[in-house]
Amino acid sequence: MPCLGKKQENKKKLSDSKTQDLRRMQEILQRLNANLEEKQIKKINLLLQPVPENKRRDRKGHFKLENNQRQTPRKNKGRKSEKYYLEHPKEISADNPLENVVEAMEIERNGHYHQADGAKPLQKAKLIGDNHDDDVIVEKPGGTKRNFLLDQERLWPKGIIPYEIASNTYSGKDKTAIDEAIKQFDDLTCVRWVRRYDPQASFDNLGHTDYVRIKRESGYNGCRSYVGKQSSGSYQGLTLTPGNCMSRSTIVHEMLHATGAQHEQSRPDRDNYLNVQWQLIKKKSWHNFELRNVDTEVPYDVSSDLQYSVYASSINGGKTMPFIDYRLEFLASIADGLMFYDVLEVDRAYGCSAQCTDLGCQNAGFMNWECRCYCPDLLEGDTCELPVSTGSCGGVVNVGAGEEVYVNSPNYPNNYDTGLICTWLIQGVANNILRGTIEDMDISNNGHVCFHWLEFRYNLLGQTGPKRCGITNNEVWDASPDEFKNKMIIQFDSHIDEPTSKGFRMMFKSIGTGCINYPCRFGSCDSPLNTDTYTCTCNEGFTGTNCDVLTDSASIGCSAEIGEYCMLAQDDINDDFDWVTKTGDTKTELSGPGNAVEGFIYWYTEASSPRIAGEKAVMFTNISLPS
Repeated sequence: MPCLGKKQENKKKLSDSKTQDLRRMQEILQRLNANLEEKQIKKINLLLQPVPENKRRDRKGHFKLENNQRQTPRKNKGRKSEKYYLEHPKEISADNPLENVVEAMEIERNGHYHQADGAKPLQKAKLIGDNHDDDVIVEKPGGTKRNFLLDQERLWPKGIIPYEIASNTYSGKDKTAIDEAIKQFDDLTCVRWVRRYDPQASFDNLGHTDYVRIKRESGYNGCRSYVGKQSSGSYQGLTLTPGNCMSRSTIVHEMLHATGAQHEQSRPDRDNYLNVQWQLIKKKSWHNFELRNVDTEVPYDVSSDLQYSVYASSINGGKTMPFIDYRLEFLASIADGLMFYDVLEVDRAYGCSAQCTDLGCQNAGFMNWECRCYCPDLLEGDTCELPVSTGSCGGVVNVGAGEEVYVNSPNYPNNYDTGLICTWLIQGVANNILRGTIEDMDISNNGHVCFHWLEFRYNLLGQTGPKRCGITNNEVWDASPDEFKNKMIIQFDSHIDEPTSKGFRMMFKSIGTGCINYPCRFGSCDSPLNTDTYTCTCNEGFTGTNCDVLTDSASIGCSAEIGEYCMLAQDDINDDFDWVTKTGDTKTELSGPGNAVEGFIYWYTEASSPRIAGEKAVMFTNISLPS
């Protein structure tokens, strides 16, 4: 054997090592190919076998159990349970799906109620994306700013959007997030995001060479997209900055813009639902709150991925878009991609179901691109005619003219069992308002968070509703006129293993339309069936047709937990800065309380810099006071 020098010996070792590595790689590839062939054979065999009855897919493509029982997710070792988190709500991370449930909760105690502890709307990735959103809108000569429902030229031919991801721009994790957003469009709509060099994206197939380039921009840390197809003959940018814009809700938000959709808060009817606080919005973001000439055929959806959080672009952490119906505000923070009515908007715009035979979908369900009824998540059946439930509870309840129909939790007035999910679809008299009144409720909680709850879908059937627990009575819920004013879904949920309580009892009846918009300021409203008239019954200490005049004996109580500023309003004419609602510590250390005296929300104004001596923060009331 020849004698080798040290350098030659090292080279030989390196060569031998490379040869061994190459052999190992070849063996791995052979095993992978063998496994792939085996999987393909198994897949073919599976396709030839009938699908078992208890493995049939539901209308959203998920496997359904034969008895329609709630499917319990597989427990992951080391992952804390829902039960644990609800017992320790402050440990729930801002983007844990359970956070959306907590934000929807309110705990009641004999007429006094407050939000659940642990809600973190200011820390959510969706809000971070909203705060960095800076959408690009290109005007056409003589045209108006329109969303895809009105402007056909902004639609992508055949519903195909060619795209590419700029090279060396994103990490593997970020690319996975983009792929997941694209998959939502593939699964739920007929719009297809297709790689630029795919044959489907060719000029021969589409008649154009336009495409979307997903990229980051040097010196820019935001998220933005052109609205709809720009017909440039080249690419149009869709900017996603890592760190600020990579949540699924933000990626889908920008993709919806590229598809042709405008912001939900830009609808011309938005002032019917919220109050834009321009003085609290960063001026550079004002354009994202301007009204656009868009279609309003689909009801205003607070939960849309295109709806900004109520705290978006705030200069001081206060609400920039408080909702007239405060009970719906939590919805503006929960989107995790395409929501139910977002899918409907895309379907309408691109005619996804135009070639389908109408199945007569009911209860907000609609024909999707697969020619099946796409149902709200609490409904099922071929035409969305049935509520989902577990066991023998729940069902369809019809309320006839002049009837009072009662719905209560299982075993009421004795304690209910755990492990229940009971869903009722309540249907009242057509062209009238369905009213539900809680006559008695005692649902399990620990004073900080609900262990079990009652959800009210009184606004839109395909939209998550507020969740209530605690003790109350005589609380009224009227169905919204925006979709089905004579329908409502309620769902009782006790699936978490915690101590139970008495439950609830509700009475449902139909009333006329006179009480829409709540004309009785401090009192209850009633409207005779089939009329638009109303009568107010005033609370003690109030009088007047609309119960808005105080008497000498009036006693007013109010909480910042509800109704934003109660009977007060900001004086935008005579003040220099505003009061805001806060949770937790104040912005400047030692400048205010660490939390509310009761509940979790309090009124607060920051008097430190940039405020100067002599400036005023003024609120007023338009209630008529006794002379």
